[in-house]
Amino acid sequence: MSNPILADAFYCEGQINRLGVNNNTGRIWVSYGAIGMQGICEVDATFNGTHSNACKAWLALLTAAHAQQQTIRVYYDSATSGNPTSCSISALGGGVQSLFH
Repeated sequence: MSNPILADAFYCEGQINRLGVNNNTGRIWVSYGAIGMQGICEVDATFNGTHSNACKAWLALLTAAHAQQQTIRVYYDSATSGNPTSCSISALGGGVQSLFH
C-alpha cells in the first residue's frame, strides 16, 4: 500500500560536515555531503510539524552519525510548499520540512 505522505518524497545523503544547536531557538542546524547548513527541527518546540521529542531523538542520531562518520539520509516532500525539489545546493537551505531517517 502506498503512503500518500511520502508520495512526492525524495532524499539527499552524505556525511555530516557540521552539526549544531542554536542557543536561542533550539533549532538543529546540519550540513551534510554537498548540502549547506539547514535547520531541520527544534528541541524546544514543534517546528514544521516535527515535535520537539522527535527532534531530540534526531539530535542523538545525528550526533552519533557525526562521531562515527556515517552517511545520513534526509527525506524531503517536494509537494510541501517551500521545500526543495532536488538535492542541488541552491535548492536547499533555511528551515525546510524534512523527514530525517
